[in-house]
Amino acid sequence: MTPLTNDFEAYVLDLTKRNNRTLMFLMGATVLAAVSFLVFLLATIGIDLPQSLNTLMRGDANHALSAANVMANVAVGAALRVWYNRQDKMTTLLTHAMVLDGEKETAIRVLLNKKINK
Repeated sequence: MTPLTNDFEAYVLDLTKRNNRTLMFLMGATVLAAVSFLVFLLATIGIDLPQSLNTLMRGDANHALSAANVMANVAVGAALRVWYNRQDKMTTLLTHAMVLDGEKETAIRVLLNKKINK
């Protein structure tokens, strides 16, 4: 294996690890957003909530809605990060294949286009 291939494999492995961490964050934020919205709906309907939830919301259902909004925004941010990481991984795979095929000039153009358009 060439040093370029070793560096490439390490980079792809790092991108995959980052993507997996972000996916876990995305799932957690989505679940918390759903739970917060459910608590808001229950409080709005008038169902008695446990004392711990009433203490957490300080007696106002809008606090639960705000928490649901924050968690939904965090989930959207995590989803965008996952998408950008996948795009970066695909560009890296493409340029590595070009370099291995001997089309170094085209690979450099792809990488420069990626950097310029950021």
